[in-house]
Amino acid sequence: MDEGQLPVPGLSVSRTAPPGVGELAPHLPVARVLVSGTLPHLDRPFDYVVPVAMEDDAVPGVRVTVPLAGRTEEGWITERLAQSEHQGQLHPLRSVVSPVPVLTAALHATCVAVATHYGGTVSDVVRLAIPARHAAQEKAVLARPAPEGEPARPEAPAPSPAWRGVPAAGALLARIAAGEHPAASWVAAPDGGDPAAHWAHGLLDLAVAAAASGRGALLLVPDEADVDRVMAVAATRPEAALGELAPLTASQGPRARYGRWTEVLTGHRRLVVGTRSAAFAPVRDLGVVAWWDDGDDSWQEPRTPHPHTREVAAARARTEGAALVSAGHVRTARIQHWVEKGLMADLAADPGAVRTAAARVHVAGEGQDEARDAGARLARIPSSAWAAAKRALEHGPVLVQVPRTGYSGSVRCQDCGTAAECPACPGRLAQTSADTGPRCSTCGQEPAHWVCGQCGGRRWRPSAPGTDRTAHDLGRAFPGVPVVTSTAASRVAEVGETPALVIATPGVEPYAAAGYAAALVLDGAVTLELPLSDAASEALRRWTGGTASVRPGGPGIVLCGLPAHAGIDAVEGLLRRDPGWFARRVLGERRAAQLPPAVALVHLVGHRRDVEAAMQELSAALPASEVVGVVPVGPTALPSRWELPVEQAAQAWVRTTWEHAAQLGRTVHALRAHRSARKATGELLMTVDPEEWLAP
Repeated sequence: MDEGQLPVPGLSVSRTAPPGVGELAPHLPVARVLVSGTLPHLDRPFDYVVPVAMEDDAVPGVRVTVPLAGRTEEGWITERLAQSEHQGQLHPLRSVVSPVPVLTAALHATCVAVATHYGGTVSDVVRLAIPARHAAQEKAVLARPAPEGEPARPEAPAPSPAWRGVPAAGALLARIAAGEHPAASWVAAPDGGDPAAHWAHGLLDLAVAAAASGRGALLLVPDEADVDRVMAVAATRPEAALGELAPLTASQGPRARYGRWTEVLTGHRRLVVGTRSAAFAPVRDLGVVAWWDDGDDSWQEPRTPHPHTREVAAARARTEGAALVSAGHVRTARIQHWVEKGLMADLAADPGAVRTAAARVHVAGEGQDEARDAGARLARIPSSAWAAAKRALEHGPVLVQVPRTGYSGSVRCQDCGTAAECPACPGRLAQTSADTGPRCSTCGQEPAHWVCGQCGGRRWRPSAPGTDRTAHDLGRAFPGVPVVTSTAASRVAEVGETPALVIATPGVEPYAAAGYAAALVLDGAVTLELPLSDAASEALRRWTGGTASVRPGGPGIVLCGLPAHAGIDAVEGLLRRDPGWFARRVLGERRAAQLPPAVALVHLVGHRRDVEAAMQELSAALPASEVVGVVPVGPTALPSRWELPVEQAAQAWVRTTWEHAAQLGRTVHALRAHRSARKATGELLMTVDPEEWLAP
């Protein structure tokens, strides 16, 4: 067979060495190789012969180079065989890149499961799972003595205060410590500023329970700051087993990350805490895999086939016989779906106990506010919020959660609320700093005398002030009080116990060791109107997580900038302190509307012609399927590499029942393979099980 010819499945067996190869390996001379970067129609292993010189190093899992279609490609050996069903002559392996078996059998099985679920190629998932090799780091780790014997097992842990209100926590930890593999969804109560009740203790309890059974643990958190917090909490605990806890994040850099990853692979580290990039960490004898805050958008992998960490964790638990725990202050509809399907036990803190122990929540403009302050519902920071902040600053820091960064953005008429338009062009006015007035975002002019075109008003106000404007206003209102601003671009990790105004965007609130004396949640309507398919769930997640460390007994949490909250389930969920109630309502609405996770879904985006053709093929192949669309798509949803006029682009959805989710993945993969084999032209993206299914 010519080097440019691909192996063809057949019935004959070839055991002869190709010319110039020399003697073949005497034992299992055929290596089955998963080649990196293969096209969808070539998504299968290829067989190669093993020269005798590579007999010892060419073991399953190692990186190798092989010839394929006239090129040298990298791949991983998945197994060694005595013979190959192949017509013609097999090519030999070109080299063994490293003797370290990085693609373990368990990791390979997980990658296959993830690729099947998302209709992607196995090699694409493996490239997500295994970091780039760094030879020096690999050599340094291999030079260390191998761990001798089994590490000392700690005693099964008792539930820490992080599990308060969850009676079944002890049973969960006991089952993990006994070597079992339960699955549970833990909804944690707010810690109320008690360091002993911080959620990190709950994750560490799971790790200690796994170590008590002689197994490893994988703890996954949304970002590096959370990794640092878990490591800091672990340093305060007495269990010696937690000294083995290793952080694993993409921010460590390729060299350090590969070194740590190799430590985990070789068994030098059996407890891992990391971010999304650590979801495939090759922990030996995995006993538990847990992740915090399922709704965080960082769990969605941006690279094809876009797996969510939730699905990776579930696949690992199935293939490796590990316990599976989803944890968070709220529960997403997808996890609620698993709970109601019996795939996970419901471990939620009792709402009544939480309401008694947690900080009270007050919705500005309701109750006595209506009589005391008629404008409280419309004011950005009503009088009740000012009063709460003033009282709380006598006792400690006050958190002010703001949904946007920057200064102000667009401005509106103070009298009628109409967006302020430029008098010189069709553009709109915006304010970018405290030192400048409104300026047109289109032509750049700053009107000297602006007049509202709707009501004739001459006063304007910011429509959605950001962190900079909020810090400016609060700094003037509370002179002498330190103002701390924390955003994703300039994150503050921690604040002390002294009074301060802490302005933060959701998800980057600084850790307060003694808790916050109060919290103001501003612009609630802005959060509820986020351009998301499930903005209400995201709002509850942001509000609950951001205010979890507010101390009970003080002014509590003031939720500002909302219309009458009747009928707003996210607000009701926060007041009830019952995320399970909210998740059940959301899932019920999804079932009624036939939306994920109640159904399995593939989202199609691309040229209208390609979208329509894919719709027809998928709906014909899938049982109980339904097509939704075709509808237009905005330019921001199209990849920048496409030269596709937006008027020719379209999007559509094909959905089927949840029970046919596996068949949906296989059908999408078959369609991708078919398009790849016939070298189909045009643009088409197919995303299986998308977290966000609305393309703007």
